[in-house]
Amino acid sequence: MAVRALVVDYQPTIAYTLALVLRASGYEVRTEHSGEAALVTAMGWQPDLLIIEFILADMNGLECATRIRRQYVDCGVILLYVCVGDSLLEEVRRLGFGAFEKPVNPEMLLVASGNLTRVSGPRRGSDGE
Repeated sequence: MAVRALVVDYQPTIAYTLALVLRASGYEVRTEHSGEAALVTAMGWQPDLLIIEFILADMNGLECATRIRRQYVDCGVILLYVCVGDSLLEEVRRLGFGAFEKPVNPEMLLVASGNLTRVSGPRRGSDGE
């Protein structure tokens, strides 16, 4: 069963590129470009992994990730950022989320994604639900 990854970035090109990298490594991937859309997709699809940009138009990525993690406690989270302060990175680590500065090294992202999803693994039954 493929690990489900939800990629959220306000820049469609980045979301699409990350999705291609993940799909090539066997992940089942969906992409969104806003926090609200990510929340809706997560509620209906139950991702095993969330890769999310910190800056979104409608809410910050940390808020969105926290809300999704509240529903799906085993969902691995990686926050992408351009420039954030040390206090935010400390909060990200305290929550058990991974973090990568953009531009993201695809190989490093795959290693982190694999580590996060190996810990929890897919949570659905054999029928995909």
